[in-house]
Amino acid sequence: MKPILLLVFLITLPAALGYWLSHPLPSATNRDDPRIWFQPEDFPPLPPTPVTLPRDHDGHPRAPLETWQLYGVLTTRSRQKIAFQLHVLAIGLTPDPPRRKSPWAARRYFLSYFTRTEIAPPKFQIWKRGERAVLSLAGAVNGRLWIDDWWLRLRRDHIRLRAGVPDHYLELTLRGKRPPSISRTPAALRHYRLPLLEASGRWDTEAVHGFAWLEHGWGQLPLPGAAAQLQRFAVRLHDGRELTCADVRISSGRPGKAQCRLDHRPLNRVRITVHQHWRDDSGTRYPVAWHLRSDTLDLRIRAVVPDQKLPGPLPLWSGWVIAEGEGGPEGEGFVQIFGSLED
Repeated sequence: MKPILLLVFLITLPAALGYWLSHPLPSATNRDDPRIWFQPEDFPPLPPTPVTLPRDHDGHPRAPLETWQLYGVLTTRSRQKIAFQLHVLAIGLTPDPPRRKSPWAARRYFLSYFTRTEIAPPKFQIWKRGERAVLSLAGAVNGRLWIDDWWLRLRRDHIRLRAGVPDHYLELTLRGKRPPSISRTPAALRHYRLPLLEASGRWDTEAVHGFAWLEHGWGQLPLPGAAAQLQRFAVRLHDGRELTCADVRISSGRPGKAQCRLDHRPLNRVRITVHQHWRDDSGTRYPVAWHLRSDTLDLRIRAVVPDQKLPGPLPLWSGWVIAEGEGGPEGEGFVQIFGSLED
């Protein structure tokens, strides 16, 4: 497969998730592990309709895999910085409504993670919800996504969020100032992104404000055969511009082919060099410090906390990062890393 085709396949979140969820996996003994239920070959192709908003804010139960991500950086009234992430994965158990006459007969399984990262002192916390889409425990209809007491409400002109733990919930209202970005992906995949949403609300009893991104994808796609690692960057610079990058690496020890944009304009002569790794309990290495250079940018990017890996069936490191230039801080955002490479 040509490198440019591989980049197309891996450029979006649903593509990366589909790759690792669809490969052969060890037999599972935990019934709560959704990997034992995921069979994408049972699902029909997506209809040939383009992404249309707000219609496609709804869930897509005939897709084998669907993902929502909302992640951002907030500032409290006392000027403390906090990052949050909400990741939701909906796994299709069957493409059609269940025939079994039981209130527990489910068509989809929803798995979600909510995180909080603090910078002073550095701390990463994570909470999990997992439910079948039965008895109003979880679902995605009429612009509303929910798992237990966590929910997103997606409307034409705003988004609302509630997630957390008792007595420590984050409640936000988010509004977009930029048009959505709809990916030109293969026919088997749909994906859109709402960039740099303005956020305001409360975390527990403290007022917060800041910015966030929302991504939503669904479907399936042809899978590349080679092992690969995808690094995705989303950084809000302090002058208001947005930096986005995708860096695909086929083998370790050498830089990959990176594609970056600054406010939708391609950057030239991009080179991303990894300067530091973090190793998890299994021995898998994840980059946590980078040097990004192009014809117009020179940034040092570092993770606020090295250990920002999400548990569960997906090899996903997703974390808050700080970008610095020669004159000091230049911005902040998130890096996501899918897959791993041998040393």
